[in-house]
This record gives sequence, C-alpha cells and structure tokens, in this order.
Amino acid sequence: MRLRDRLFPVLTVSIAFLWALGTMRVAEYVGSMNTARALAAIMAAPMSSGSSMSSFTSNILNMQPSHPTASQVQEQRKLTQQITTVEVVVYVWRVAMLILAGILWMLSLLSVITGRFRLWHLCAAFLILASTLGTLIGLWLLTRPEWGGMPPLSVLSYICVGAVQAAYGMILLIAFARKPSFGRAVRISTVDHSIHPA
Repeated sequence: MRLRDRLFPVLTVSIAFLWALGTMRVAEYVGSMNTARALAAIMAAPMSSGSSMSSFTSNILNMQPSHPTASQVQEQRKLTQQITTVEVVVYVWRVAMLILAGILWMLSLLSVITGRFRLWHLCAAFLILASTLGTLIGLWLLTRPEWGGMPPLSVLSYICVGAVQAAYGMILLIAFARKPSFGRAVRISTVDHSIHPA
C-alpha cells in the first residue's frame, strides 16, 4: 500500500471531524447574531395604543404609546421575514454540512475496505467543492436585503471562505488526479522487454 493510500483515509476522517465542529461553531455564531437582531427589533418595535404591553410600558416610563405608521409596520414585517430567512438558511446549511461530514467519514472507510482509494477520495473532493459553492450561495442569500438582510460581505471575504472550505478538496484532486497504475505499468513493461527481448 502506498503512503498516499495510508495517509489520506486518516486525514479525511480528521477533516470530517473538524468540518462538523466548525459547522456547529459557525452556525452558533450566526444564530446568535440573528437572535440579537431579533431582540433589538422587538425592543425597537412601535406598539399600538391598544396593546397591553404598550399600557404596561407607558405606565413604567410615563410615556404615551406610539402609533406605528404604515411604513413602520411594513419595515417591521420585512425585518421579521429577514430574521426567519436567516434561521432557515443557517439550519439547512448546518444540516447539509453535518451530513457531508458523515459522508466524508464513510468514503474514507470505504476506501480502506474496498482498496479503491482513488475513486472514493475523488468523490470526496467533488462533494467538498460542491459544498463550497453551496456555502457561498448561502452567504449571498444571508446578505441580500430581500432575503437575510445581514451586513454585506466584501469580495475578499467570499474568496477567503471559498478558499478555506475548498482547500482539502483541491488537495485530494491533486493527490488522486493521476492513476497510480500508469507508472507501474510502464515499469512492468520495461522489465518484461528486458527479460524477453524482441
């Protein structure tokens, strides 16, 4: 067994574990930002004079309840939709990345069981690159005003995120792009000709 075939199954399992851990951390961070935005929206939301919360607040602060305008109500609905969108996108992304981490673990195990290291690691590379595209699309949705409404990201941020997530996929492509049997076949053919000259 070649060094490459012994090394990459172990490395892929380690990457899958780090992938799952990083996914949970990032999802938790974005979720906390979205929760803070939701709480800020609740605190800043104008209340009608007929609501019990308005009466309670006005009694404490000795203030008159406000009457939200149509534009304020529309803005509040838009913010609510954005917050919901962020929750959905983050949930879908987290589930997809955790499933992918499990698939990477299974592919590394299959490569050891079947001995087809190149096939299963190339499949892993394809899945990693495809998931990178999914992550970039998710970031784009989160920062679009009509979708998530999160603070916009620079082009450099997208490049950095894509490069980090796709790095191991590119390493796998480079390592397994060439069939290992090619050089072996040439050596065998050379030895055969030296033993049995024409």
